[in-house]
Amino acid sequence: MLYPGYFSNGLETNATALFKNSVTKTASRNISQSNRFQVGYSVGFKLSGELLVFKTEHSLTLSFDYTHVETTEKSEETSAIVGWDLTNIVLPGRTIYCKASVEEGRYTAKYTSYFILTLDTGYSFSFTSRGEVENVGYSQANVTCVPMERSTVPADAPQLPML
Repeated sequence: MLYPGYFSNGLETNATALFKNSVTKTASRNISQSNRFQVGYSVGFKLSGELLVFKTEHSLTLSFDYTHVETTEKSEETSAIVGWDLTNIVLPGRTIYCKASVEEGRYTAKYTSYFILTLDTGYSFSFTSRGEVENVGYSQANVTCVPMERSTVPADAPQLPML
């Protein structure tokens, strides 16, 4: 992001130019996490017998499965004021062009957490949880001012007042 401006000194003495401003930016952090928990239990019975030449066999299996899926998301936003303040001396008949830039940075990462839960009975089980985090932030302002011919100042740059 760029914030330009220029100062032209039409006086016969040095003039002071103050390039000062601030912008408000919103920094953010988003976290999402998904947990999947599955429990299963199975019991099998087998009954077999022989009577003379006849053989018989029966089996029965009982099972139970439970799956729980949960997704959570959390977002945080904070306002950040990025400001700049630069004073320059502009010589008679000269123009200076100033610009301030503020960089935006984005970071996205996926992660996996590993949990081990231990019950009062001493039984332990573990599971993994996957998630994603995204951050957006801003740098401090980078400000430069350079002497320039008035005719070469970019057309979209506003003229700023002298002190």
